[in-house]
Amino acid sequence: MGKKTTKPRSLRVMLADLKYFNKYSQHDIFVPLNLGYLVSHARKVLGSSVDISIHLDATQFLDQCLANKPDIIGFAIYTWNLTLTKTVIRMLRERLGDKVTIIVGGPSVGENEVDQIALFNNVPGVDALVPGEGEIGFVNILKFVSENGAVDKRTPIQNAILWDDRLVYNKGKKREVLDLNSLDSPYLTGVLTSFMQPPFHYMIQTTRGCPYTCTFCVKGAD
Repeated sequence: MGKKTTKPRSLRVMLADLKYFNKYSQHDIFVPLNLGYLVSHARKVLGSSVDISIHLDATQFLDQCLANKPDIIGFAIYTWNLTLTKTVIRMLRERLGDKVTIIVGGPSVGENEVDQIALFNNVPGVDALVPGEGEIGFVNILKFVSENGAVDKRTPIQNAILWDDRLVYNKGKKREVLDLNSLDSPYLTGVLTSFMQPPFHYMIQTTRGCPYTCTFCVKGAD
Protein backbone atom coordinates (compact mmCIF):
# COMPACT_ATOMS: atom_id res chain seq x y z
CA MET A 1 0.00 0.00 0.00
CA GLY A 2 1.19 3.45 -0.82
CA LYS A 3 2.02 5.92 1.89
CA LYS A 4 -0.83 8.32 2.65
CA THR A 5 -0.10 11.98 2.13
CA THR A 6 -1.36 14.55 4.59
CA LYS A 7 -3.37 17.35 3.04
CA PRO A 8 -1.86 20.72 4.02
CA ARG A 9 -3.94 22.80 6.39
CA SER A 10 -5.82 25.74 4.90
CA LEU A 11 -4.49 29.18 5.74
CA ARG A 12 -6.75 30.52 8.50
CA VAL A 13 -7.72 34.17 7.93
CA MET A 14 -10.09 36.32 10.01
CA LEU A 15 -11.24 39.74 8.77
CA ALA A 16 -12.93 42.48 10.77
CA ASP A 17 -14.74 45.73 10.05
CA LEU A 18 -15.40 46.55 13.70
CA LYS A 19 -18.59 48.40 14.52
CA TYR A 20 -20.34 49.71 17.62
CA PHE A 21 -23.51 47.77 18.32
CA ASN A 22 -25.80 49.88 20.51
CA LYS A 23 -29.07 51.82 20.38
CA TYR A 24 -27.38 54.73 18.61
CA SER A 25 -25.93 52.63 15.79
CA GLN A 26 -28.84 50.26 15.13
CA HIS A 27 -29.89 52.19 12.01
CA ASP A 28 -26.33 52.48 10.70
CA ILE A 29 -25.24 48.84 10.45
CA PHE A 30 -24.45 47.86 6.85
CA VAL A 31 -23.50 44.62 5.15
CA PRO A 32 -19.65 44.43 5.06
CA LEU A 33 -19.43 44.72 1.29
CA ASN A 34 -15.79 45.84 1.53
CA LEU A 35 -14.65 42.60 3.16
CA GLY A 36 -17.01 40.63 0.98
CA TYR A 37 -15.07 41.65 -2.12
CA LEU A 38 -11.76 40.68 -0.48
CA VAL A 39 -13.06 37.25 0.48
CA SER A 40 -14.71 36.65 -2.89
CA HIS A 41 -11.51 37.49 -4.77
CA ALA A 42 -9.28 35.49 -2.41
CA ARG A 43 -11.45 32.40 -2.77
CA LYS A 44 -11.45 32.78 -6.55
CA VAL A 45 -7.65 32.97 -6.70
CA LEU A 46 -6.65 30.64 -3.87
CA GLY A 47 -9.62 28.29 -3.63
CA SER A 48 -9.79 25.92 -0.67
CA SER A 49 -6.23 26.71 0.41
CA VAL A 50 -7.65 29.58 2.49
CA ASP A 51 -10.33 29.58 5.17
CA ILE A 52 -11.62 33.15 5.59
CA SER A 53 -14.30 34.54 7.88
CA ILE A 54 -15.81 38.02 8.36
CA HIS A 55 -16.55 39.63 11.74
CA LEU A 56 -18.08 42.91 12.91
CA ASP A 57 -18.54 42.69 16.69
CA ALA A 58 -15.31 43.50 18.57
CA THR A 59 -15.93 41.33 21.64
CA GLN A 60 -16.98 38.28 19.64
CA PHE A 61 -14.12 38.79 17.19
CA LEU A 62 -11.54 38.94 19.95
CA ASP A 63 -12.91 35.77 21.56
CA GLN A 64 -12.92 33.88 18.26
CA CYS A 65 -9.39 34.99 17.37
CA LEU A 66 -8.10 33.69 20.71
CA ALA A 67 -10.00 30.43 20.26
CA ASN A 68 -9.05 29.79 16.62
CA LYS A 69 -5.57 31.36 16.51
CA PRO A 70 -5.63 32.48 12.85
CA ASP A 71 -2.54 32.85 10.69
CA ILE A 72 -3.64 36.26 9.43
CA ILE A 73 -5.93 38.90 10.91
CA GLY A 74 -7.09 41.80 8.77
CA PHE A 75 -8.87 45.02 9.70
CA ALA A 76 -10.74 47.64 7.67
CA ILE A 77 -10.19 50.99 9.34
CA TYR A 78 -12.12 54.22 9.14
CA THR A 79 -12.11 57.39 11.24
CA TRP A 80 -15.02 56.11 13.31
CA ASN A 81 -13.55 52.71 14.22
CA LEU A 82 -9.82 53.49 14.47
CA THR A 83 -9.75 53.70 18.28
CA LEU A 84 -11.76 50.49 18.64
CA THR A 85 -9.56 48.67 16.13
CA LYS A 86 -6.38 49.94 17.77
CA THR A 87 -7.54 48.57 21.13
CA VAL A 88 -8.36 45.15 19.67
CA ILE A 89 -4.99 44.95 17.89
CA ARG A 90 -3.18 45.73 21.15
CA MET A 91 -5.12 43.01 22.98
CA LEU A 92 -4.44 40.47 20.23
CA ARG A 93 -0.72 41.19 20.27
CA GLU A 94 -0.64 40.78 24.04
CA ARG A 95 -2.30 37.36 23.80
CA LEU A 96 -1.06 35.94 20.47
CA GLY A 97 2.35 37.58 20.27
CA ASP A 98 4.12 37.59 16.91
CA LYS A 99 2.62 34.30 15.76
CA VAL A 100 -0.07 36.11 13.75
CA THR A 101 0.27 38.50 10.81
CA ILE A 102 -1.88 41.63 11.22
CA ILE A 103 -2.96 43.60 8.16
CA VAL A 104 -4.78 46.93 7.97
CA GLY A 105 -6.57 48.38 4.96
CA GLY A 106 -9.40 50.77 4.17
CA PRO A 107 -9.89 54.46 3.37
CA SER A 108 -7.88 55.61 6.41
CA VAL A 109 -4.70 54.05 5.01
CA GLY A 110 -2.95 57.00 3.37
CA GLU A 111 -1.45 57.01 -0.09
CA ASN A 112 1.78 58.82 0.86
CA GLU A 113 4.75 57.78 3.01
CA VAL A 114 4.17 60.41 5.69
CA ASP A 115 0.63 59.17 6.38
CA GLN A 116 1.72 55.53 6.25
CA ILE A 117 4.56 56.03 8.74
CA ALA A 118 2.18 57.94 11.02
CA LEU A 119 -0.33 55.08 10.91
CA PHE A 120 2.28 52.43 11.72
CA ASN A 121 3.40 54.56 14.68
CA ASN A 122 -0.17 55.25 15.81
CA VAL A 123 -1.24 51.60 15.67
CA PRO A 124 1.63 49.47 17.01
CA GLY A 125 1.47 45.80 16.17
CA VAL A 126 0.51 46.14 12.51
CA ASP A 127 2.70 44.18 10.08
CA ALA A 128 1.35 45.44 6.77
CA LEU A 129 -0.85 48.10 5.21
CA VAL A 130 -2.85 47.66 2.01
CA PRO A 131 -3.56 51.10 0.52
CA GLY A 132 -6.16 51.77 -2.14
CA GLU A 133 -8.11 48.89 -3.67
CA GLY A 134 -7.32 45.95 -1.45
CA GLU A 135 -7.95 42.76 -3.41
CA ILE A 136 -4.53 42.31 -5.06
CA GLY A 137 -2.44 43.36 -2.07
CA PHE A 138 -4.53 41.20 0.27
CA VAL A 139 -4.19 38.09 -1.91
CA ASN A 140 -0.44 38.70 -2.39
CA ILE A 141 0.05 38.73 1.39
CA LEU A 142 -1.98 35.53 1.74
CA LYS A 143 0.14 33.87 -0.95
CA PHE A 144 3.38 34.92 0.73
CA VAL A 145 2.33 33.68 4.18
CA SER A 146 0.99 30.44 2.72
CA GLU A 147 4.29 29.75 0.95
CA ASN A 148 6.69 31.04 3.62
CA GLY A 149 4.86 30.64 6.93
CA ALA A 150 5.01 34.34 7.80
CA VAL A 151 5.61 37.78 6.36
CA ASP A 152 9.29 38.63 5.92
CA LYS A 153 9.27 42.35 6.63
CA ARG A 154 12.47 42.81 4.60
CA THR A 155 10.89 41.36 1.45
CA PRO A 156 8.49 43.68 -0.43
CA ILE A 157 5.05 42.40 -1.40
CA GLN A 158 3.35 43.96 -4.42
CA ASN A 159 0.49 46.36 -3.54
CA ALA A 160 1.32 46.20 0.18
CA ILE A 161 3.39 48.28 2.61
CA LEU A 162 5.40 46.44 5.28
CA TRP A 163 7.02 47.90 8.39
CA ASP A 164 10.53 47.04 9.59
CA ASP A 165 11.28 50.25 11.49
CA ARG A 166 10.87 51.77 8.03
CA LEU A 167 8.53 51.38 5.08
CA VAL A 168 9.23 48.33 2.94
CA TYR A 169 7.58 48.18 -0.48
CA ASN A 170 8.32 47.93 -4.19
CA LYS A 171 9.60 51.46 -4.74
CA GLY A 172 9.34 52.62 -8.31
CA LYS A 173 6.94 49.84 -9.26
CA LYS A 174 3.46 50.94 -10.21
CA ARG A 175 0.65 49.47 -8.13
CA GLU A 176 -1.30 46.75 -9.94
CA VAL A 177 -4.97 47.53 -10.58
CA LEU A 178 -7.61 44.83 -10.60
CA ASP A 179 -9.89 44.47 -13.61
CA LEU A 180 -13.27 44.93 -11.93
CA ASN A 181 -14.90 42.80 -14.62
CA SER A 182 -13.04 39.83 -13.14
CA LEU A 183 -14.32 40.51 -9.61
CA ASP A 184 -17.15 38.24 -8.50
CA SER A 185 -20.06 39.71 -6.55
CA PRO A 186 -19.88 38.67 -2.87
CA TYR A 187 -23.68 38.62 -2.89
CA LEU A 188 -23.84 36.09 -5.73
CA THR A 189 -21.00 33.94 -4.38
CA GLY A 190 -22.73 33.62 -1.01
CA VAL A 191 -19.95 35.33 0.96
CA LEU A 192 -22.41 37.76 2.56
CA THR A 193 -25.36 35.43 3.05
CA SER A 194 -25.09 35.45 6.86
CA PHE A 195 -25.45 39.24 6.83
CA MET A 196 -28.57 39.30 4.64
CA GLN A 197 -30.90 39.89 7.57
CA PRO A 198 -31.70 42.61 10.16
CA PRO A 199 -30.09 44.69 11.55
CA PHE A 200 -27.92 44.85 8.43
CA HIS A 201 -28.73 47.19 5.56
CA TYR A 202 -27.76 46.17 2.04
CA MET A 203 -25.15 48.13 0.13
CA ILE A 204 -24.33 48.25 -3.58
CA GLN A 205 -21.15 49.82 -4.94
CA THR A 206 -21.58 51.39 -8.37
CA THR A 207 -18.17 53.05 -8.69
CA ARG A 208 -14.71 53.12 -7.17
CA GLY A 209 -12.74 56.26 -6.56
CA CYS A 210 -13.82 59.84 -7.19
CA PRO A 211 -12.73 62.48 -9.75
CA TYR A 212 -13.01 65.31 -7.22
CA THR A 213 -10.59 66.54 -4.55
CA CYS A 214 -12.81 67.71 -1.72
CA THR A 215 -10.58 68.35 1.29
CA PHE A 216 -13.25 67.24 3.78
CA CYS A 217 -13.51 63.75 2.25
CA VAL A 218 -11.04 60.88 2.52
CA LYS A 219 -11.41 60.27 -1.23
CA GLY A 220 -10.10 63.73 -1.96
CA ALA A 221 -6.70 62.71 -0.64
CA ASP A 222 -6.34 59.76 -3.05
